[in-house]
Amino acid sequence: MADEPEIMRWELQKESRCYNCHKDAIQIIQILPTETTVTCSNCGARRYYTIHGIYASDKKTSFEDTRFKRKYDRWEFIRTARCSNCGNKTDHEIVIDEYRTGIVCPSCFYTHVYNISMYDKPKIE
Repeated sequence: MADEPEIMRWELQKESRCYNCHKDAIQIIQILPTETTVTCSNCGARRYYTIHGIYASDKKTSFEDTRFKRKYDRWEFIRTARCSNCGNKTDHEIVIDEYRTGIVCPSCFYTHVYNISMYDKPKIE
């Protein structure tokens, strides 16, 4: 039996400056089929991104958008996984910024786009 595509339940970490407490801390990134969350390990502030679209394209989608002025770093990751579209096990490209999350299979350009939905800012004491 052929390998089944993976259910997307990924957890990544990135040390970066928090938008809420403004301290360098581990940001815990959870990517699920319908949402992505980024949680600060220092203060618990959370950003929620909800699924905006899933599609296959003729070419690689660019997540660089010059209309927005960035306050925070753009994060880029690679995650090896089996694509749910083409079935190839390959290095998926993941891009996260303060406006969106994008995931692209480099084999077939199957793309997941999540847009920022909500911020949860705990009280800083």
